[in-house]
Amino acid sequence: MNNTLQNENGFTLIELLLSLVVIILIAFAGWYVYHRDHKKALTNIATKTSSQTLFTFTNLGISFQLPGSLSGLSYTPGTYTSLTNDTTEPEAEVTIPSFRSLLESDCSPKHLNFTYFAIISKDTGVYPQNPTPENSDGALFKQFSGFYISGAAETQMLPCANMTRSQQNQWMSTETKLVSNLKTAIESSAASVQ
Repeated sequence: MNNTLQNENGFTLIELLLSLVVIILIAFAGWYVYHRDHKKALTNIATKTSSQTLFTFTNLGISFQLPGSLSGLSYTPGTYTSLTNDTTEPEAEVTIPSFRSLLESDCSPKHLNFTYFAIISKDTGVYPQNPTPENSDGALFKQFSGFYISGAAETQMLPCANMTRSQQNQWMSTETKLVSNLKTAIESSAASVQ
């Protein structure tokens, strides 16, 4: 008979360390994917001034009084090539938590095309007298000395492909109200902060 001794005491130190390394790698990969997919938009924290809330789009160079209907407003800065003068200009993809929640309740987060309700942009010069899709980047929000702010809702595509007609109508209605509220706030109280 062969009487070999077997170690039946559980994991060896090597197996334990190897298991720990694998767990750490899996945890890191999960953390990395989560943070990559849920990258926080650059959010300017609204600051209270007296009883009003002041919001600043740093990359657009404007500040305005934030109405309660746009509570939690945040944006992702970007740039685009202007249709009016073929220059690179700043823009902002704008959202609020309630709009993002509406989209995420209708669509799987991994299938969302976007979570913003408007794109607003800054163009140098004067807003066109007769705006068309070829010479403007949306509706005029406010004309300043030397530049203007314009904006538009995302109407070229749906947030996700599997939305029902009812969900599409709710999304478009909510988006239209939010864009109107943002336009009114910028029109009535925006100031240049350059």
